[in-house]
Amino acid sequence: MVERQLAQFQELPDAVVPDLEDSVPESQKIEARKIVSEFIRTTWRQFKEERMRAALDPPLLIPRVNFTHQHLELDLQAVLSAGRGLIDVCC
Repeated sequence: MVERQLAQFQELPDAVVPDLEDSVPESQKIEARKIVSEFIRTTWRQFKEERMRAALDPPLLIPRVNFTHQHLELDLQAVLSAGRGLIDVCC
């Protein structure tokens, strides 16, 4: 899905922000973490490598995580285990 969306841009955005915060219903938080983590490990890594081989800068990837104690730790585990260092912690 994301690959098709990125391919549609005439120019790439400055950043892509997978949102684990308020756009995800409570009942889907666990699945959303899995999807974002897998996306970062596979699709995003491949996309970034292709852009770099073509001497093009990829957009920044900035996952947005939940600030609430209930979700923060699990959200951080999901994105950091996939190799992300830049994270948006919204309050």
